[in-house]
Formats: sequence, C-alpha cells, structure tokens
Amino acid sequence: MKDQKAPNKRALRADAVRNEDALLEAAKEVFQISGVNAPVREIAAKAGVGIGTLV
Repeated sequence: MKDQKAPNKRALRADAVRNEDALLEAAKEVFQISGVNAPVREIAAKAGVGIGTLV
C-alpha cells in the first residue's frame, strides 16, 4: 500500500504543538494515577489549557 498524505494537510501552529505536547505529558501523569477513569478536566488543568482545547 502506498503512503498517501491527505490533501490540504497543514502543519500545526506552534501553539497547537505546545498544547499537544503539554496535554500528552499531563495525560501520561494523570493516567498513571487514575487509570482509565482519568478526569479530562484534570488533564487539561495540569497541561495549562482549557477544557475546550482538549475536547
């Protein structure tokens, strides 16, 4: 199968990349403590972003 890129795929803005990185790190920490019941609000708060950024 050929590797195909989606047409019109744009690179993420710098702030979006920072938010994504912060959310992934926060999620790792929260999931280690809370497991699959990790509260998304806690992940967002720990990452320093609003809940709307996460969902």
